[in-house]
Amino acid sequence: MDPSKPESKHDFVLTTFSKPTYCDACGKFLWGLVKQGYSCRACGYNADWKCSQQQIADCKGVPIEKSAAAPPAPASFTEVPEVVPEVVLTSSIPFAPPNQMAPTTPPTPSAPQKHRPTTRTIPTTPTTPTPTPASQKPTTLEKILSHTARTSAAMEKAAKEAKAPLNLFTTTPKNFTRFVTRLDPVVEAQDELIAVVTWENPYKTGVVLAVYVVLCLYPMLLTILPQLVILYIIARKYYERVATEATPASRPKVDRSAQYMKNMQFLQNTMGIYFEMYEAFEQTATLLSWSNPADTIQALKLTILSIFVVLLTVSFVPIRYLFLVGGVSIFLYNIALVRSLLTTVPAAVLEKLQHSVERVKEKMDGNGIVGAEEDKSRAVVLFENQRWWAGLGWIHYLLTHERPAWTTPSLQPSPPKDLVHPPSASLEWADEDWMVDYKWAEVDDKGWCYTDHYWQLPRAKAGFSSVTRRRKWVRRVKDVGEVGDGEMRAGEAAKPIKGE
Repeated sequence: MDPSKPESKHDFVLTTFSKPTYCDACGKFLWGLVKQGYSCRACGYNADWKCSQQQIADCKGVPIEKSAAAPPAPASFTEVPEVVPEVVLTSSIPFAPPNQMAPTTPPTPSAPQKHRPTTRTIPTTPTTPTPTPASQKPTTLEKILSHTARTSAAMEKAAKEAKAPLNLFTTTPKNFTRFVTRLDPVVEAQDELIAVVTWENPYKTGVVLAVYVVLCLYPMLLTILPQLVILYIIARKYYERVATEATPASRPKVDRSAQYMKNMQFLQNTMGIYFEMYEAFEQTATLLSWSNPADTIQALKLTILSIFVVLLTVSFVPIRYLFLVGGVSIFLYNIALVRSLLTTVPAAVLEKLQHSVERVKEKMDGNGIVGAEEDKSRAVVLFENQRWWAGLGWIHYLLTHERPAWTTPSLQPSPPKDLVHPPSASLEWADEDWMVDYKWAEVDDKGWCYTDHYWQLPRAKAGFSSVTRRRKWVRRVKDVGEVGDGEMRAGEAAKPIKGE
C-alpha cells in the first residue's frame, strides 16, 4: 500500500444475516441463528469477529484521512447512528473571505502563475465515542446457539458421509473383506465362552463359575469388572509373550488363510442363528397380530398373569439370587451327568407316580379286572405298546428301560392277549374275543393313541415327535356256570378289529 495514499477503514456493524453467509476475509461460514457476524456499512464487506479485528482489505467506500498524531480508531461494532466524517476539500483556487475578494487577472501564456492548493476543513457535529470491541463479545446465549448450529451441521454432514452409496464392484467387496479379516477378536471371544460353558477346561470353568457366584452375591464388584477384564487380558498377553520368548523356535506361525476361513465359518453360523431367531420371532409375532383372536387373547391373559408372577417373585426373592440360580444352571446343564439326570429322572418319577395311581385303582377294582357288580360281569384290560424304528416301522420291540410290549393298566408285564387266561378258575370268558376300547383316550380308527419318546403328549394322529403308541384291549369275564347274556356289544365301549 502506498503510504502517501489515504487508507480507508471498514465501518463494521454487528449484523443478523437472513441467508447463509461466509466471511470475505477467511472464507469460513458465519454460524449462528442471529447476529452471525459483522458487515461494513460502507461497502458491505462481511467478516467474523476475529477477522474484523485484523488488518484486512481496504474499504471501497468514502476514504478517511489518516492521522499521524493518533492511531486509527477501532472500527464500530454496534449498530449506532451513522457518523458523518470530516470532509476535506482540496482546491487549486485561492480562498478568501467575501469581504477580501479581489479581482484577478488571468495569467499570461508566457508567464503562468502557480497557485498553492488551499484546503478547507468542514467540522462535523460531535458524535458518541465508539465502543470498544471487548464490550461486543458474544454473550453466553449467543455462544450456545452458535455452537448448537455448528454441532447440528457437523452431525448432518457426518450422517450423510456415513451413508455411502451402494457400490457392488468396489466398496462392497472391500468392506466385506476388511470386516471378515477383523473378526478375530469376536471369534476368539466366542471360542473362549463356549470352552468355559462346555467345561472343556474344568479348571478355567471352575474359576469363572466362582467369579460369577461372587459377582452375584456382591453386585458392587461389577463397578470394577471392566478393570478386572483389562488386567486379565494384560496378564494373559504377558504370559504368552514370555512363553514365546522362552522358546522362539517353537513360535507358531499364524496361517491367515485358515483364520480367514474360520472367520467366514463364524459369520455363516451367526447368519444361520439370526435367521432362526427371526423365524421364531415371526411365529411369536403372529400371536400378537390378532390373526387368530383366540391365540391373541390367550397370549394377553398369559402376559397379564406373568406380570403378577414376576412382581411377586421379585418381591420375595432378590434379583441377585435369581441371576445366581440362572447362571449356575447354565453351567451345570452342560455337564453330561446332570443333563442325563434331567432327562431320565423326571420321566422315571412321573412313570412311578402313574404306576402308583394305577396300582391303587387296580386294588380297588380287582387284580387287572374292572368290575361291574350290578351285572356280576367284569373285564380284563391289557395295553399293547409299540415303538417306531427307522426302516422297521411300528413294532413291539421297545427300549430295555421302558415298559414291555404288553402291560396291565398298572404297567406290570403281561403276556400277549392270546395267551392270557381268566384271572381265576371260577371265571371264564364272557366274550368270544378281545375288543379294542375306543373311548379311553383320543385314538385313531384302529384304537392307537400316539405319544412322544417319554410316552407323553397323547394324540389321535401320529406327529413328527410321535415315536411310541399304545392300544387298550378289553375282554369280559363271568363266573363259571353263568349265562353270558350281559356280553358287551361291538360299537359301544369296545369292538373287535377286522384282520387282527
